[in-house]
Amino acid sequence: MNPPDNSLTSSQRQAVDARGNVLVVAGAGTGKTHTLIARCADLIRNEDVPLDEILIVTFTEAAATGMKRRLRALLENDAPGAGQLALFDAAPIGTLHGFCFKLVREHFHELGLDPHLAVLDEAQTRLLADETLEEQFNSHYEGQDEFSLAAQELIKVYGAGRDEKIRALVMRLHHYIQTRADAQDWLARQIDDFSSPGPVQWREWLVEAISDWREEWMPVLEHLKKENSKAAECLQILQGSGSQELFQKILAADGKENYPPKKFTALREPLEALFEEAKFLNSLGGTKANEPLAEDWGWVRGHLRTLLRLAAEFAENFSARKRADGVLDFHDLEQFALKLLWDFKAGGPTATAGYWRRKLRFVFVDEYQDINAVQDRIICALSREGKDANRFLVGDVKQSIYRFRLADP
Repeated sequence: MNPPDNSLTSSQRQAVDARGNVLVVAGAGTGKTHTLIARCADLIRNEDVPLDEILIVTFTEAAATGMKRRLRALLENDAPGAGQLALFDAAPIGTLHGFCFKLVREHFHELGLDPHLAVLDEAQTRLLADETLEEQFNSHYEGQDEFSLAAQELIKVYGAGRDEKIRALVMRLHHYIQTRADAQDWLARQIDDFSSPGPVQWREWLVEAISDWREEWMPVLEHLKKENSKAAECLQILQGSGSQELFQKILAADGKENYPPKKFTALREPLEALFEEAKFLNSLGGTKANEPLAEDWGWVRGHLRTLLRLAAEFAENFSARKRADGVLDFHDLEQFALKLLWDFKAGGPTATAGYWRRKLRFVFVDEYQDINAVQDRIICALSREGKDANRFLVGDVKQSIYRFRLADP
């Protein structure tokens, strides 16, 4: 056993010594990456873990280069660690996209891909996407089928006759879908939902919203009731009324004639948001003959379904174009890696994931706050579980910079 790293604080030492799945959350400048590197060095020194059995990923090439430099310096100054330097170039230390590319390249035959794949940078991807969109929209301008006519109507209504806004929406939707772990299934479900003649899910969401609204306001009213008789009255309504009559009673209680003389402002002011929210939620209910949700659904569902179908068509065309050119973009790297590692029908890791789980004894992720859903599923698929849990994740919610890429800190 080698002596502990004296440069670590007590909290950092605790993180280095912890086992199982470990999540380190700390602010900027507190040494999260230093702790991650120290933990890695500790495994090499004291547990004889080979460097090429430790996966370390971050998000930018600059961050990966900096991490490699710091780890190399630490190992060079350490006798047990110096013996690992021969493995340094082979060690899986870099960006998550880089590791995904390694997976895709090594298992290209399972994916039916060209072994000599090239990865497009963002500018090249954007250029190819624009060309694909141009061909797609031109085909719909020339078409007279139901889908083409719906696309033309979408452009007319929401783009004022110009397609720039619709193209941007298609691309935004495409990027969102590609960051989901269930990309194709999600898109298919959305198209199916917007094919429904009625707002089934919207009604479910409204019921949930009303329930959440009651739960939010009841403790507030409980706190106010001793000093505010109107709060006590509203609390009693929320506790006893069903959904159908709830809002009518709340709004009736807000009638000016139902306040004690000269106390209207004092009693109502703390409850103003309650009455405004009740008024809005009540307006969404309506009757079967005149339901606002159904009216809104009738206005938007056809256009939204067309937009979703355009996004699905674009994804198919874009994928075919890239496959023909023998190229991938960053979304492809993630989606293909996930396809290799996760069996969606079985709801668990694949045999390929099992191979990598045996190969990788520890999984480290820096800047974990910038992970999106598909990246998180990849990391989970590569990681061990239960008593062998082996993830070490560091991050800070406040430093998330990739929300535009659907990071979900």
